[in-house]
Formats: sequence, structure tokens, C-alpha cells
Amino acid sequence: MDAITPIHISEPYEDRPVNFLGVSGDSGWQFKIYSIVYKKNTPPDERTIEMAKQFAKDSIEKYHYIADSYGLGYIIIHKGMDSNFIVVNWWLGENMICTHAFLSPLNNEYLYQEITHTGMNVCVWDALIHCHERDAWVNFIMKKPADPDVKGYIEEIYKCK
Repeated sequence: MDAITPIHISEPYEDRPVNFLGVSGDSGWQFKIYSIVYKKNTPPDERTIEMAKQFAKDSIEKYHYIADSYGLGYIIIHKGMDSNFIVVNWWLGENMICTHAFLSPLNNEYLYQEITHTGMNVCVWDALIHCHERDAWVNFIMKKPADPDVKGYIEEIYKCK
């Protein structure tokens, strides 16, 4: 058996604040926007939030052919320890989430590059929001197939525990 690579964790786990920044969109799409901020980083500014909205709009327009898309989803802007992330997620094909991730270095916070192809797009802090949004989708949309409650889904916001 091959040796397991030693695990190095630079800091012990700490909860990070999650803030709801509002809902953005137009008649064709609506995204809830959340931020997560590492204790030594700064909250997202208006420019970053606008970039995230544009990434969301571009992503759903670019990948509309994959499956039926409802224009509903959520964005996570994570100002992290060693880089910044924007993770765009939207629902399609009844029960699938499409995720696209963008990364910027700390020293150039507006230089976001798409990293979806790397598979790196969900961290332990983001997973809390993904789990909440999954439950909201199931409860407000999938359990009500005859009359999905879009308003209920949009209004169901993750709150830090």
C-alpha cells in the first residue's frame, strides 16, 4: 500500500460569518447572494458583487442547452484565507445543481479566473450553504410539483447557526 501524504492544516477550523447580500436578477433569473469572509480578509465590495452577478448571468446563458433551467440559484462570494472565490450555482433538470467556480488571488482581488474545470468548487464553509439550498429546493419546489413555490424558495435564506 502506498504511503498516505501527511496532512498539514495551517490553522484549526473556525466558523466563518455568512451574510445574505440580497437577491439579484431580472425577469429571466434570480440568484440569492451570500458572502463568507475569513477573519483576516475583507467583505466583498460592490465591484466584486457586480462581478459575481455578471458571472451568474453569463454562466446560465452559456450553458442553457444542458437541461431545462429555471433561472433560479445562488451565488457564494467567499473571501478566503489564501484566495477569493465566486461560486455560481443554479438549478436545472428538476433536481440538478450546476456549479461554476471563479478564483482570484488575494493580491489581485478582481482578477477572477474560471476554475470550474479543476473540480475545486466547494469548501467546508460553502457546503453549509449548499446543504441549505438543497433543502430549500426540495421543500419549496420538488415537493410541490403541481405548484412549485418559487417565492418561498427565494425567501428561504441561510442563517448562521
